Amino acid sequence: MLGDNTSDQIAESNGTVLVTNGVLVDGTAGDPVPNAGVVIENERITDVGPVEGLDVPDDIEEIDVGGQTIMPGLVEAHTHMSQYKELNPVKGKFRAFTFDNTIEYNALKAAENLEKMLATGATTIRDMAGRDLLPMSLRDAVEDGTIVGPRVNPTGPMITSTGGSDDNREAFRADENLSNGREANGKAGIVREVREMFKAGATHVKLEGTGSWLSAFSGPHTQTLSQAEMEAAVEEAHRKDMTVAIHAQGNEAIKAAARAGVDTIEHGNFADEEALRLIEENGSKLNPTLTPFNEFAKNAETCDLTEQHLADLEADRKASEKSFQLALEMDTPMFLGADSYPPLGLHEGGTAREARYWVEYGADPKFTIEHATRESAKALERDDEIGTLETGKYGDLLVVDGRPHEDIDDLRPEQMSIVMKGGTVVKRRDTAA
Repeated sequence: MLGDNTSDQIAESNGTVLVTNGVLVDGTAGDPVPNAGVVIENERITDVGPVEGLDVPDDIEEIDVGGQTIMPGLVEAHTHMSQYKELNPVKGKFRAFTFDNTIEYNALKAAENLEKMLATGATTIRDMAGRDLLPMSLRDAVEDGTIVGPRVNPTGPMITSTGGSDDNREAFRADENLSNGREANGKAGIVREVREMFKAGATHVKLEGTGSWLSAFSGPHTQTLSQAEMEAAVEEAHRKDMTVAIHAQGNEAIKAAARAGVDTIEHGNFADEEALRLIEENGSKLNPTLTPFNEFAKNAETCDLTEQHLADLEADRKASEKSFQLALEMDTPMFLGADSYPPLGLHEGGTAREARYWVEYGADPKFTIEHATRESAKALERDDEIGTLETGKYGDLLVVDGRPHEDIDDLRPEQMSIVMKGGTVVKRRDTAA
């Protein structure tokens, strides 16, 4: 199957199928439904609920899941397809990304990443900054069947200021910016880049609002875009029906982004009560991305991290835990994305790993699953098509050998018996008798 890297066996059905005899967790916040099923015709759900009440066409293919859990496919709302496992993200004192191969090689590795993500349960992703215009090409290649992967929602490169998070040109050189970003300064420069992303086919825009522990010239508390620049990006993007995301770790940048009406705030490590209140008041949503701040430190030797790197990461991790727990208390609008990074292998089950951190930090498993499906779909403005198992939506679902809504550890990829996209089985594994 696809999960075994045999992409010549992509499908086991043609988009018309009955998935039956399972415990239904449909993502709508309702109670689990025993002895339930899902009817999918021509990629879309036509009926869902208790088996005895389903309207099932004659001669439909039937998949009996034997009491396992049926749930929506995961919506991974923050990932990076251009990055790959063998890529070391740390380069000396500048902590810079470096691409040692051509963009053509990057495209091949990205296609491999897409296949892995789909096989491990992510049926939809938001590619949150990629090399050049590669994310849009990946979306198109999946849609026309050239490569196998989830539904791709691309941002294009992150719009970064000079000296910002993804400005990795050395200080006294004007060579290619080897990163996932494009430099822009001032309202006019920012608007120009938003228009470039629109022209290239992006559905979302990503801004850089602070540096990070990996940045060459600015840290997580350095605000690198003004609120006026953020507002200009939001106004132009919304005019073109694009949403705006922002990398923002420091508290002041988070508040500026919320006031500017940025749709999604990524990371938000140092958000205080005022910042979280502003997020809700201004219609923004928070994506905590707990995974990288935990996983990098666990892979310190592989990543060649220094003691300073580890100290910075621990400060970010502690702040993330505190702000996430505060966001839970305040019922801050949130959604879930793992922020996949090399060389941690986060393309393989990263969403499930992020879900486990949510639960470890205090979230309920069922609440967490709903934020990895329905709420992430809302953040991508695709909740009319994906994120829950409801009539009219795509037949994107998982069959899980366990009860992940009770024990989040059951969401691990090895527990997924079936991954289905649009009613087509893209991964199947036999369960124990």
